Order: sequence, then structure tokens, then C-alpha cells
Amino acid sequence: MKDELSSEQLNSLLKADAFQIFNLDYNYAIDLKVINSKYLQLQKQLHPDKWLNNSQFNLILLVSAHINDKYKCIKSPVLRAIELLELNNIHYNDNQFNNFSADFLMQQMDYHE
Repeated sequence: MKDELSSEQLNSLLKADAFQIFNLDYNYAIDLKVINSKYLQLQKQLHPDKWLNNSQFNLILLVSAHINDKYKCIKSPVLRAIELLELNNIHYNDNQFNNFSADFLMQQMDYHE
């Protein structure tokens, strides 16, 4: 990537998933060294302080935050798995197992004591 990015390139990054941002195949196994290197490259290029006087500052700020979020996602084994599921239209609902009644939960606590 060049130092100066067009609005189209910035919008493309803003819409990209974690695997696209870090140029990865859609696999669970990843090389963290590659990701860390790419992340540092992107942050060096898109750090908001570098673009304070740029007309696209607000867009760059959004892209930088998006990259940070996707970096956390790709580094976390659980979040990476959820991202892969979502990209394959398998929707993970982490609240699906939290809808137990108070009585049931108290009973389970009693069993464990």
C-alpha cells in the first residue's frame, strides 16, 4: 500500500473482515508473527496522529479503530472461531445458554456444593 490512501481504499478496509485485512486464508490456524507484522505496518500507515490535517481524518479514524478491533478478533482463538462461523453464515449466540431460570441455577449450585 502507498502512504496516501484513496477514499475507496479506506472504505474497502472499513468493510473488510479480519482475514481480508491481514491477507489471510480463511483458516483457523494462523501465523501470529505475520499478523503482528501486518498490524504494525497498517497502524504505522494509518495512525490518526499522522493524518490530523487530512480531509479524510474522520474516515481514517474509523478505519484505524476497525483494524484494532479486527486485530483483537484475529488474535483471540475464540473470537477468530466466531468470525469464521459468521463468515460462513453460522450465527453464534453466546446468550443461548444463559436463559436458565433462577430455580434451575440454584438447583445446580446445590448439586455442586
